[in-house]
Amino acid sequence: MPKVSIIVPVYNTEKYVTECIDSIVNQSLKDIEIICIDDGSTDASAAILDEYANKDSRIRVIHKENSGYGSSMNRALDEVTGEYFGLVDSDDCIACDMYRYLYEKAVTHELDFVRSDHYRWFPEREAKKLNYFYATSGLYNTVKCPLESDDLFVRIVTCTGLYKTSFIRENSIRYHETPGAAFQDQGFWLQTTALAKRVMFVDRGFYYYRFDNEASSIHSPKAIVTMDREYEFFRDYPSTHPELSDQYFAFYWRARFAMTLFSCQQMEEEITPELVQPFYESFRQAVQNKEIDTSLFLEKQLDMLACLLKGPEYFCSQQIGNIKWNQMIGTCRKEPGVLRKTLFHIRAFGFKSLIQKFCGNA
Repeated sequence: MPKVSIIVPVYNTEKYVTECIDSIVNQSLKDIEIICIDDGSTDASAAILDEYANKDSRIRVIHKENSGYGSSMNRALDEVTGEYFGLVDSDDCIACDMYRYLYEKAVTHELDFVRSDHYRWFPEREAKKLNYFYATSGLYNTVKCPLESDDLFVRIVTCTGLYKTSFIRENSIRYHETPGAAFQDQGFWLQTTALAKRVMFVDRGFYYYRFDNEASSIHSPKAIVTMDREYEFFRDYPSTHPELSDQYFAFYWRARFAMTLFSCQQMEEEITPELVQPFYESFRQAVQNKEIDTSLFLEKQLDMLACLLKGPEYFCSQQIGNIKWNQMIGTCRKEPGVLRKTLFHIRAFGFKSLIQKFCGNA
């Protein structure tokens, strides 16, 4: 049994996959297996993977018909033999000591999973290619049970983690199998966070999350609908896991609202009432049926929920400012990060906060 299995789902990433696999085979932890799932690629990705497998016995390549990211990940979970496993998207890269460091933490503290910070990676820029992002605001380097923690909501980048294989299998954790590759990681994050008893976040960044791939699902105008549907699938999750506490519902509704709202606020194109309608209906019905638990919502999120419940047309009218900001930010996507960070800060906190920041008062 290898210490760590590393899953690499691949679909038409010939431009990036070589750099990705190189970063994995060069890990300082050598006792690993690498499971590459080719989801029916129509470019040179499959041939590249086969070439790597011929050179390195730790690499297994599974070719299958195209059926989406969730299907690929479930197939890989069935194949995993490692004590722990991680996953790397085939357009991303990782630091050479990532899995050695995370594995040592996981084993020492008997963790269900451990996650790290990450970098947003802009390799096409001439300068400022990396922006550092924190995984959490207050859970670092200590063992926690997520649903019993004061800080449940962390950045949802599942690829930054290492997961105990027995924990995943004993709890029958699976990916939601939908077409394409859009937000299936949300359901995996939801399940692992809800069911884990021992987790840790470490304040080091190892994962390089490519942020200038224009084919990324986050830029799709369908992101709002897709995100809402992903969470709808897990709405009745406690019916199959009765051991989950009542806290799950408060956790679920805040996560669902926050992430679908996030999808809305990332749009660079006009948001239409038709796109927002499913989002609106989900929460209108939940409020009407008294299903929703808003006890974990932030004040700003409660305000936005009230805005949504006034109807899709009204909600869309309130998003015009976000769209204009995103268009401005999008025009400098490949430029050095100072301008982008300044625009993000103004949008999030306002001009007054920016002035205070530069004056050293914030």
